[in-house]
Amino acid sequence: MKVEKIAGVTTGEIPALPAPNENAQGKDVATANSGGNPLTLGMFRMSKGEALPYSYAFDEFKVVLEGEITVADDQGNSTDFVAGDVMKFGKDTNVTFSTKSSALMVYVAQRDQ
Repeated sequence: MKVEKIAGVTTGEIPALPAPNENAQGKDVATANSGGNPLTLGMFRMSKGEALPYSYAFDEFKVVLEGEITVADDQGNSTDFVAGDVMKFGKDTNVTFSTKSSALMVYVAQRDQ
């Protein structure tokens, strides 16, 4: 079994997403591909400011590590998430992220090749 250490994932720099969402940062940290679709782990941080619309072209889980975040779907339903909560997004899901303060999340995504 191969073990790889990736240090400082929750404390390292996370680059800003393209304008107008400078209050949202995201970074893929590691990707593995064992013959199927790649599995990617990354970090997502958001602070108070512009809401972030996002369309998922793949399945993804997010775990809230710190703070709070609200996710609204394209049907107008919104759900609040806090530290310890898990979000599950299916392929072809459209959402909008927003926060009244800030949130730090780790995500695992299975993206198409």
